[in-house]
Amino acid sequence: MKAEKFVVNVPVDGLVELNLAQYASQQVVIAVSPACQAESHENGLLKAQERSGFAQNVLASRDEDVWNDL
Repeated sequence: MKAEKFVVNVPVDGLVELNLAQYASQQVVIAVSPACQAESHENGLLKAQERSGFAQNVLASRDEDVWNDL
């Protein structure tokens, strides 16, 4: 099953309605977090990937730079 992400504005009464007909008769997981928190989590994951040994030692090596000239 493909995960879907919805970004919605929550009205003053706090009621959000989702039409999930494509998931009828299935169990789903619904996670709620403030949009700014979700974005910072994603940015943190990207920064962790940039600092990985693979990114720093393999992708940043002079031998790999030849691919950037194509």
